[in-house]
Amino acid sequence: VKGLVALLASSERDVQLNVLGALTNLALNDANRVEVRELKAIPGVVALVDSPDDDVSKKSIEVLWNLSGIDENRVAIREAGGVAKLLQLLPEANDIIPEQWQNRVASALGAIANLALHPDNQVAIRESDGLSKIVCILQTSNSPRLRERAANCLENLAFNQECRE
Repeated sequence: VKGLVALLASSERDVQLNVLGALTNLALNDANRVEVRELKAIPGVVALVDSPDDDVSKKSIEVLWNLSGIDENRVAIREAGGVAKLLQLLPEANDIIPEQWQNRVASALGAIANLALHPDNQVAIRESDGLSKIVCILQTSNSPRLRERAANCLENLAFNQECRE
């Protein structure tokens, strides 16, 4: 894992994609999730969400989704700006989600659903107007997958009293 993390800083697209692909798979295991966090790789993955390369951006979102499977990583992702960055990927009210963006939005919603299990992230999502974006997707999307992921986000946010109000 350490060698892969060192390659996150590569400027080569193919290297980035291969590293992110490996991290996506490795982050299915809790021990690897911990190691990635301890190696301080989460800020680098969050930064790649803004990559001008669409594939690199999508892969970094998938890595965040898998890394967010444990509480300590949920905190680290928020502290690295990941919650805000993922919420920025969601459409504004009544925006149509283009077909080519649906996978990216679906992965972002999957990561947000995992992140929403942590109380501090629930607050961050609520305070960033994330609730209204998620509700809008649930109400207006024609995609069953996007509606399912949005509903999962709301299910996890509902653990917070203020999110229920």
